[in-house]
Amino acid sequence: MLSVTPTHVRIITAAALFATLLFGWLNGFDVISYDEQIANARMWNYFDARLPHWALAIYWLLNLINAVLGLVGLFWFWRPARWMLVVTILGSLLMQPFFGLLVFSATERTLSTIIGVLFSWLVVVCFWTPIADRFRRSKSEGVA
Repeated sequence: MLSVTPTHVRIITAAALFATLLFGWLNGFDVISYDEQIANARMWNYFDARLPHWALAIYWLLNLINAVLGLVGLFWFWRPARWMLVVTILGSLLMQPFFGLLVFSATERTLSTIIGVLFSWLVVVCFWTPIADRFRRSKSEGVA
């Protein structure tokens, strides 16, 4: 059985932060080139969305900011950080019905799956292992 240490949490947090920022960069700046068929399919993104495009864009931005701040906070064992990660996960799940049709490349799907696994691991470890005690400490005790 693996005993989870603060170093493990920091390594997984850094990997999750890298993957999250990479996913945001790939999606935000259309870095991945697609063949003509995929490009045509991606033109249907947000078809039948239940919210206007601007509201979905604001959600994406706020969720990305919350995820990044939560991950940075997890790295330093900041008390509200683990709750920020929970809000990010629940927000993603609850908003899915409002997006309508979304077309992702295999790279984007793989990266989002990796992010989901890393986020899930972090939430489980930060709530249900002895690492959770590091989030309950007062500032006077330190968290190094």
